[in-house]
Amino acid sequence: MQKIDFYYHHDEHFKKQLKSKKTIWISLILTLIFAFLELFGGIFSNSLSLVSDSFHMFSDVLALGASMVAIYFETKKPTEKFTYGFLRLEVIVAFLNGIVLILIAVGMIYESVIRFFNPREIDFGSMFFIALIGLIFNIVITWILFSSTKKENNINIKSAMLHFLGDLLNSVGVIISSIIIYFTDFIYIDIIMSVVISVIIFIGGYRIAKEAFFILMEAVPSEVSLEILKNEILSIDGIENIHELHVWKNDNEEISLTAHILLNNYERYNNYRIVNEIKEKLLAHNIFHMTIQIENTGINIHHSE
Repeated sequence: MQKIDFYYHHDEHFKKQLKSKKTIWISLILTLIFAFLELFGGIFSNSLSLVSDSFHMFSDVLALGASMVAIYFETKKPTEKFTYGFLRLEVIVAFLNGIVLILIAVGMIYESVIRFFNPREIDFGSMFFIALIGLIFNIVITWILFSSTKKENNINIKSAMLHFLGDLLNSVGVIISSIIIYFTDFIYIDIIMSVVISVIIFIGGYRIAKEAFFILMEAVPSEVSLEILKNEILSIDGIENIHELHVWKNDNEEISLTAHILLNNYERYNNYRIVNEIKEKLLAHNIFHMTIQIENTGINIHHSE
């Protein structure tokens, strides 16, 4: 019997996330401490941009906490009830995190409008000092998260890294506004900076929620062209038609595919050879998890509407 030299993929449906767990714990504790520091500092100095950034930091704490739960479940093996494992939990967490960020951004923009008509005196010293600490803090956390992404691939860690990279830029913004206030007494720059920070938060939250939403809705991944994929499969000798073609992601990494294939001559073509040729086409598109069903219209009844 001829041996077929072909790569068969069997996904474990769970991840080993030892480095990610440690990174999340360190980031969560440090972020919580600094979030309180920024909040009290913002209240003490009457700086709205500091208060808005503190709420952003608290949202990061919630996101990191949820990510910790998601990472814990990601390491659990599939069960008889959850045969795909718990990898999609990280997508659910990312979606909720995105929605929370959007709500926080809208709330802070609303507060900025109120503060615009009721400006308050700002303590430059406190504002500048806390923002400077924030800059150092965000550089450290961003570096920790970036180092973790080099060891293990996790959407929550990458998402958190982007959050703190945004926080780093926010800290720079607060420092700039505090310097402008010191030299010009133009306190409205604090409100303007708060709006800018809120817009950054909104955009980040929207992007995260959008990506997670498409995965949850099992939409065709952006890196896959369904039309090109279909044409490549139909170009295989012996294939008459293809239907029930579905392409989706269970998490942010692996692409899955299912398809029903009709042959034009069931006596002439070997089903196993057809399946292998389809798999070779799909591997070129980084699709490793697939289910191909060969159908015979003489046996498998098809209803037309």
